[in-house]
Amino acid sequence: MAKRLMTAVLMGMLLLVLANCGASDVATTASQAADELSKASISGLAAQLPSIETAVDAGNTAEARTAFTTFIAAWDAIKEEAKAAAPEAAGAVQTAMDDVKQTLVDAPTPNAADVKTALNELETQLTTFGGTLK
Repeated sequence: MAKRLMTAVLMGMLLLVLANCGASDVATTASQAADELSKASISGLAAQLPSIETAVDAGNTAEARTAFTTFIAAWDAIKEEAKAAAPEAAGAVQTAMDDVKQTLVDAPTPNAADVKTALNELETQLTTFGGTLK
């Protein structure tokens, strides 16, 4: 809830900035705002992954699924900004998330090794995404 509020506030501020910019500044300002919002959020997303892996290691599927649901909500809050900042990298993050979902959420009895492999790929894609931002 707090992240969504923060996103809404930042987007409102962005609209105010854009309203005061000349036409030539609008695209540059929007791109910079998307980059900054995504940079701040990517490290927060990556920080959530160890708790999912810890739950998987402990055999606590319910806790791992809940933590991943929280991760998905956090990603959804920045997804559009992420796509604007780096479309291909954001797509790779989404694909990696789909793999985690398939191995952790959709599987009736998740295989810990498969889930951890998918989580490692997600972490790699988040790192790659962060590296594409200015």
